[in-house]
Amino acid sequence: MTLITSQAINLSLRGQTQTEILNELAEMAVSLGKVSDPQTFALALAARELQGSTGFGDSVALPHTRSACVIAPGILVARTPHSVAWHASDDEPVFCWLCLMIPEQGAVADTQLLSTLCRKMVNPDFTAALKTRDERGILELILSAIS
Repeated sequence: MTLITSQAINLSLRGQTQTEILNELAEMAVSLGKVSDPQTFALALAARELQGSTGFGDSVALPHTRSACVIAPGILVARTPHSVAWHASDDEPVFCWLCLMIPEQGAVADTQLLSTLCRKMVNPDFTAALKTRDERGILELILSAIS
């Protein structure tokens, strides 16, 4: 099971709003074969945001969802050159996203592996690396975190 490849990293999203960012993440997921329907996935991510913002603080958000449209678990990493309003825990806008995709009927191991990555988000060095490294550096960071 490959959770992330370099194709799952986009450091130049164009979205200006939360909805546009979620749509771009959904399109990325479909292009990777991880999700069957971009609209359903984007709506599932948006519904999760309504339960409570995934804005982690320090300009980073962790949008995630468990959905029937998710074919295989996966991780996306994205950034924008500008900040986007996200209702984050620190009330600051976001420019870096780590998006988790979990199949509705996913294995417990899928959820545990992805939750391991979530726990890394509390480390300021980890989030700083997400915000500053290039694609190769981000891939190495994520693979190290989940191995």
